[in-house]
Amino acid sequence: MNAFSKKALTGAIGAIALAGAIGASAAPAEARSYRGAGWVVGGLAAGLVGAAIVSNAYAAPVYAAPSCWREKQPVHNRFGDFVGYRIIRVCN
Repeated sequence: MNAFSKKALTGAIGAIALAGAIGASAAPAEARSYRGAGWVVGGLAAGLVGAAIVSNAYAAPVYAAPSCWREKQPVHNRFGDFVGYRIIRVCN
């Protein structure tokens, strides 16, 4: 899955959770059969929406750090004579 499809899937899950929360809270008062069940459904929907938001933040593409290594490079003086080596850092 690429980053775009992960974001689209996460957004769709968030939209479904939000629609479920709105649908659960729009029921008339006399339709309740379980006392306090609205808190359970609302808490579940809030948890799903929060998880969708957090997972969307982590779905951003992660760029790998460049691989680096050290190499010895010869050093010459102004007359062209070899003086020694210096260590330089080389990265991709």
